[in-house]
Amino acid sequence: MPLTRRLDSIPLRRSIALLVMAAGLAAGLWLASAAGTEGAASVPHSGTGSIGGAPQAEPNVCNLPTSHGLDAGNTDVGYFGATLPVDEALTNVAGTIDRVWFHDRFAAPGTQAWKFWSPRAPAAILDFTELTFGRAYFVFSETAQTWDFAPRGPLTEPTSVELVAGDNNVVYYGGPAPAAAIPAVSHIWRLDAAANPQAEWGLWSASLPASVRAFDTLDFADAYFINVTAPTTWEFPPCDVAPPLPPPPPPDPDPAPLVDFSGEWTFTVTVTIETGACSGEAGVPYSQPVTIVQEESTLTISGLGGANDPWVGEVTDRTAVFGGTRPEDGGLTTAVFTMTMAANGQSLTGDEAWSWTGPGGTCPNSASDVTAVRVSSP
Repeated sequence: MPLTRRLDSIPLRRSIALLVMAAGLAAGLWLASAAGTEGAASVPHSGTGSIGGAPQAEPNVCNLPTSHGLDAGNTDVGYFGATLPVDEALTNVAGTIDRVWFHDRFAAPGTQAWKFWSPRAPAAILDFTELTFGRAYFVFSETAQTWDFAPRGPLTEPTSVELVAGDNNVVYYGGPAPAAAIPAVSHIWRLDAAANPQAEWGLWSASLPASVRAFDTLDFADAYFINVTAPTTWEFPPCDVAPPLPPPPPPDPDPAPLVDFSGEWTFTVTVTIETGACSGEAGVPYSQPVTIVQEESTLTISGLGGANDPWVGEVTDRTAVFGGTRPEDGGLTTAVFTMTMAANGQSLTGDEAWSWTGPGGTCPNSASDVTAVRVSSP
């Protein structure tokens, strides 16, 4: 995914994605900018406490929350109120919510769609008119506040969820568990104002070193944007049982000396694999200035993350792995770079595995070749 286009220009990807979104959302594009409960039932929960921006005083993983903290801007929310028309379900925050998005992974065979609601849109172009208990929604709030869910009677949460190949915005109903336990998982995003005070996306990826992942454990009643490589049924562990995390690997008894990646670099990226809503990018190199700071085996990389700079990474022997997410074109780009230092210490070669997800389309499992030339050393 070309760096210059992603950071400094309006990419072709955006044009294609917006055309797809226009087909699905009709006149919904006149708004500013964007961004089911499946499975067998277990036991009813009355619900106490809250998640997101408003912390629980006494956490209990088996109690569904009755409120959720909303950041100013987008929040990915598991809705646990009664199923009601949207304006009624918004209760105390009605009038301050500009739009709500629902990611429908079952929109049609082999496709996914973003569905849209706004109090400012004509009823004829709204994709849904109710909020459904147990679903995950992207809620755009004009201010930071706490949303009190609509009162409900005893309701149940599922013990499993069906995931489609690609992206799935779902609520997790199990006890604390390793993110890697999800079958066929590639990467996971979490937009959590409590865990990320700036309401930025936190990324988990099997390709990232453990030290630079935003999280490793999944928490009960949180919403996650999950990418899997194949359709799968995700069985949740009991919400009141926390399985032990796997032990960390033993340290290398004789580690090789680390190469110093610190300095100013010029990265050149050439897309080699483009998928989904992204096309017309392959074969054209783009360059981007990048600054790398290294402390022992930890890297800080500036110039690649846009609004989410800096990214972090890790060095092993002569290879650096780093990555993260950045908001782009109304959606989210995830990238993982793997770069190896040349013997002379003046150049890098490697690759970038990337994907983009947003209203109107996805570009999963795309890739680029990457080279870099050192401009200066510290």
